[in-house]
Amino acid sequence: MKRRSDPNYKPPPSDVIELVAEDFDEKVKAAPLMLVIFYSPTNAASQQVAPEYSTAATTLLKDGIPLAKIDAQSHPDIAKTYGVFDYPTLKVFRHGQAFEYKGRRGADHFISYMREMALLPSEDLRTSLNAKNAVQRNLPTIFGYFSDKTSKFYENFITAANTLRGDLKFVHTFEASVAAMYGIPVDTMAVIMPEIYQSQYEDKIRVMAEASTSDWTSLVSWAKSKSVPLLGERTAANQELLYSARPLLVVYSGVDFSHENIGAAQHLRLKLLPLLIKHRDAFTFAMSNEDAYSDEMTSVGLGETGEDVNAAIFTGREKYAMEPDEDYMEELEEFITKYRAGKLKPYLRSQPVPKKQTGPVKVLVARNFEETVLSGSKDYLVEFYAPWCGHCKKLEPEYKKLAKDLATSQPDVVVGKFDATANDIPTLFGVKGFPTIYYVSAKDLENPVPFEGDRTLAGLKEFVLQQRASHASKDEL
Repeated sequence: MKRRSDPNYKPPPSDVIELVAEDFDEKVKAAPLMLVIFYSPTNAASQQVAPEYSTAATTLLKDGIPLAKIDAQSHPDIAKTYGVFDYPTLKVFRHGQAFEYKGRRGADHFISYMREMALLPSEDLRTSLNAKNAVQRNLPTIFGYFSDKTSKFYENFITAANTLRGDLKFVHTFEASVAAMYGIPVDTMAVIMPEIYQSQYEDKIRVMAEASTSDWTSLVSWAKSKSVPLLGERTAANQELLYSARPLLVVYSGVDFSHENIGAAQHLRLKLLPLLIKHRDAFTFAMSNEDAYSDEMTSVGLGETGEDVNAAIFTGREKYAMEPDEDYMEELEEFITKYRAGKLKPYLRSQPVPKKQTGPVKVLVARNFEETVLSGSKDYLVEFYAPWCGHCKKLEPEYKKLAKDLATSQPDVVVGKFDATANDIPTLFGVKGFPTIYYVSAKDLENPVPFEGDRTLAGLKEFVLQQRASHASKDEL
């Protein structure tokens, strides 16, 4: 009521700390724990979340957890330093070290998330029973054993645990009797593999001998790499953390490591291990449930094979599908051997090659892309499009006019289109939206140039002529 009747009313000051370039580093480094929102005053989402953030700041002030904000639009250098390109973006800071905020937005979510962040990221094990119960059934457990809390190694371990909070489980102890349960030496770190992934081919407990002299980033890298079993289940929850290395060989089946179905999953796993151990230095191996990864299987041509076990190899640029076969063990061995010998052809999802080109714009597909666009015989202007894309439909008449024009004025330039929803996009081309247009010079095939101008006949033609002139001048030099 006072707000409406008193023209001099001013809202109470916010408990959110306003940061600027001059004090940003000082304040985030001084705080053991701080949440910072990078916002834009003109951004609707930033405006919407502001009152929720302010409410959370008032509540968390009583917990000793400060909430701060910085106008990222006015401080682009700071935003860039912390990889902020969208507004609002939230980051958790611990003495200046930034971590991704993984919670939801809203006062209650900010409060609960930051209270959780205030807790130690590693469980302190004080008894043998604690240690026995702490080891997970189907996920690795990171175990640290320290002589005391004042060591730099303990500090680095806690920082690593904060970095991987929510991804890997960390536990630690200062008790020799607890560490002795797993044979872990003092002032070191180990990964304890879950029982379901143990085998005669790999260590149950993996100890980092040089842990006490390593920085926290080395601890993070080591923990992630050593948490990957020789052959474990890859899921949507762990694929980015544990299975991002390439080449990756995935075996698809009805794999299910739940209590009810673990027998069949282990039978297949133990059957595969003797073969895979021979190639462990060449691949990361994983098992994936065929229902959960049906889209991925379809993307490599394994959508409806009729076989119980299928396999594929993914590299950074290409993918390979194993020929479906009832005798999958023999086929898998041959598949791996051919890949390592460089005798496999990558799988390409492709429409059929057109038997006849009827219109002015040439239809390009994955299967003939290399022998046309990347052959070096002519320059190509390539539109990557989606049939449902409204912008693509709007461009179509202008694009056809351009093709007719260039057919006579620039006969060494081919205008083509490529349905990016029905064909695998060649790895040279970054396509994040539709339409995306590239110019490919026959004289510089490895460096296609993206079109960023007006999508009009005049704009497109000007771009083509610029590219022609640019490459002609390079030849003269």
